[in-house]
Amino acid sequence: MIRRLFKRLSLREQVLLSLLIWCGLLILTVFLLGALVSTVRDMRAAGELLAYQKQWYQLEPILAEELQETMEKLNPDKTFSGAALAGRIDALARSSRVTPTINTPRARADDKLKLYSMRVNLQKDGLPELLEFDQKIQEEWPYIKIESIRISADSRDREKHDVLYIINSFEFNDDQGQQ
Repeated sequence: MIRRLFKRLSLREQVLLSLLIWCGLLILTVFLLGALVSTVRDMRAAGELLAYQKQWYQLEPILAEELQETMEKLNPDKTFSGAALAGRIDALARSSRVTPTINTPRARADDKLKLYSMRVNLQKDGLPELLEFDQKIQEEWPYIKIESIRISADSRDREKHDVLYIINSFEFNDDQGQQ
């Protein structure tokens, strides 16, 4: 039936109809190839992600063991609450002969820890005192950690420096102490 209908058309109409059908097939093929390429790309990315996750799952027992060892080494009595952190930093600063301006610690909590972060500004202090203060904070690791330091020379006296420390500490939640 379609063949008879096609033969009734003039040669020009037959050519145009054939071109229209071939163009439609070409467009359909391009869309199907594009979808196929996108699907293959997504499958490859999913495979890479699964391989990455598999590595982490294989490391899980090792990481859990290291976490347990680390948790056993930490002494909950040596951790600092926000107020205790501010007091300890003030004591370290005074013993190092630097002049601190201590901001109130900010707290974040999760199911195991309370994390504290505070800014400590030191203004117009000499390099030996700053190094001594830095060393004293380093000695408090892992209970106190310096997140970042920004140092700038004082504009009037090049021997003096202004320093901004961001210092972190933590304490265990009440039910997470030594178990």
